[in-house]
Amino acid sequence: MDKYRLTDHARKRMAEREISMRDVELALENPDIIQPSFDQRKIFAKFIRNKRLEVVTVSKENEIIIVTVYYAD
Repeated sequence: MDKYRLTDHARKRMAEREISMRDVELALENPDIIQPSFDQRKIFAKFIRNKRLEVVTVSKENEIIIVTVYYAD
């Protein structure tokens, strides 16, 4: 995982919500939707197994930092 960096928060939420790194990468590399968020963050959304996975990111220099990950209601 060279191009992405997970925050501790994102890592914890992935474990709690049983979200795999593979699914996160799918959302980032082939999103169904990309929408802006606050503080120059972006939300990458991907429908996986009939659920909308959202990955919140912020770009810093040459890396994408994954802030949090969740399934939207």
